[in-house]
Amino acid sequence: MSETIHLIPVGIDVERLFLPITQGELSADAVVLYRARRHSDDREVADLAERMFHRLEYTFERVLGADVETAFIDSVHDYENAYKTAYRALRERVPENDVWINISSMPRTVSFGFATAANTLVNERPELRDQVHVYYVPPEAYLTTSLLRELETELSFLRDGGDTDDRIAEIEDLLETVRERGVTTGAREIDGQRYVELPPAPLAELREFERELVGVLGESGPTESTSALARELATRRGEDADESLRSKVQYNVRQLEAKGFLRRVDVGGSYETRLTKMGRLWVQTH
Repeated sequence: MSETIHLIPVGIDVERLFLPITQGELSADAVVLYRARRHSDDREVADLAERMFHRLEYTFERVLGADVETAFIDSVHDYENAYKTAYRALRERVPENDVWINISSMPRTVSFGFATAANTLVNERPELRDQVHVYYVPPEAYLTTSLLRELETELSFLRDGGDTDDRIAEIEDLLETVRERGVTTGAREIDGQRYVELPPAPLAELREFERELVGVLGESGPTESTSALARELATRRGEDADESLRSKVQYNVRQLEAKGFLRRVDVGGSYETRLTKMGRLWVQTH
């Protein structure tokens, strides 16, 4: 039976991650909450992220009745790990289910990794376009600006030597709000809804020969030229690197370069052929 599953990397805010679902705009049969093994060297930030995670877990399980699974990302700064984690999660869950990815909370390295993984899968399998969704939830307000204003007012007040009891209480209330609700509040409506979907961009799927070339570079590393790449491919196939094969490799290298999977770098007059980051990620996930 098909389910609606949300993949949600958890950062240091909470309401943007559940309001579109609890308010009934998006459905959710199951939720995967992603935690960072190493979120930050700052203990306060790590503790806040932990608090946000447990509040989300409680909200989805107890309030919404959704199945909740916990998964991990090694580091919030590791784009490649985020990409591979998201790509594999999507491959496991579609086409049997509809998958929604909320990229509102964690740092951009994680958000972009998850969004790009979704784009990649849909580019490879266009028939999944209606089952993979990436969305962003704008905050209604940023509490950090309120914190700054309050602290600046307090500093002026203390300098004037006034009674500080009420001001201290106000600052304590604000700090408690941040501890309980994260660094943003609410989910802003845009055009009548609390989320913005980021649709996948179209891109042609790799042909079989292109896949073979990318695989060779992934295993052998950069080659000193396209001719060297043709020789490496021929060796693996157990055949000769004749003119026909070299021409075919050269043509497909240009195609792969245009698609962003590899690049040629001028090294002393010859063009070294190497995978781009996307090329390496493709090899690691296929």
